[in-house]
Amino acid sequence: NYGTIARSLWRQNQCFVDNSATWHDLDKVACLHPAHPSALLWGDSHAADLYPALSDLFKRHGIELSQANAAGCAPILDFEAPTHPNCRAFNIEAFDWIKTDRPDKVVLSAHWPLGQEYVAKTYRTIDELTSLGIFVIFIGETPTYIEPVPNILAKRLLRFDNNKLDEGSDNGRDQNSDSIFATHYADSTRVIYISPKRTFCENSACPLAGDDGLPLQLDQDHFTKRGAELAVSRMFGAPSTQMKIFHSFDGR
Repeated sequence: NYGTIARSLWRQNQCFVDNSATWHDLDKVACLHPAHPSALLWGDSHAADLYPALSDLFKRHGIELSQANAAGCAPILDFEAPTHPNCRAFNIEAFDWIKTDRPDKVVLSAHWPLGQEYVAKTYRTIDELTSLGIFVIFIGETPTYIEPVPNILAKRLLRFDNNKLDEGSDNGRDQNSDSIFATHYADSTRVIYISPKRTFCENSACPLAGDDGLPLQLDQDHFTKRGAELAVSRMFGAPSTQMKIFHSFDGR
């Protein structure tokens, strides 16, 4: 159940606030940990669904991961979100907290809006972060499907098809932004771009279910707990990625 999972794992109404909420609705004590070394997960529900797995990963490296997530609100300065009237103000407040408390790293994750205007604003936001001496971990678009992944798998089972990988016809969203962002940050020393499409999806084929047959996504574009664990293990598993992110937390 989407609602139950959001409440229990994503820390809904605590560190992941809904469409009508503001920055002031965040539980600052529970969600924000300014003591160094430090990292902040900033984004929308696509950040919140990764939080438990990312938090475990960062804890293994001695870092308490802060969380500031708002539904339908990509972490882009000057972004007006159609479904979140307080998004622009939320992001301003989030950035003010970042400027004051200066986390060593910021992880950005979202259902990234498409279009040149949004890409330009995303670049400007990341430039603002790196100008503060912050290292940015930029996670690209989650695999997105035309219909909920459990439905895709159920329909296959009805026709005795046990394939657990996506097929081209399942994909529901243009992911050209993935290659655009990957190219833009390929040589950056202050930003690492992590592509779920190239890590979670091996050889361009995205897993829809685990070995146990259970779906890895709740709906069209949100991970289950197991899906998030697999995604994080693949996205952050490469030694070069681990080195860039965790080797030093004093790189200002």
